[in-house]
Amino acid sequence: MHIVVLDPGFGSRTFCKQLQVPDSRISLVDRTNDHRLRPLLYRTAIFWIGK
Repeated sequence: MHIVVLDPGFGSRTFCKQLQVPDSRISLVDRTNDHRLRPLLYRTAIFWIGK
């Protein structure tokens, strides 16, 4: 079985990690190959500006 997840978010990634289907492949297809947590980058920038 081949499972394809389009534009995965946090829930989809958690789901794929917990999915246990024997003899299956999981493909994550995202618009970008950048997997940084953007809200944390924003908060880090505000923290450094506020210092």
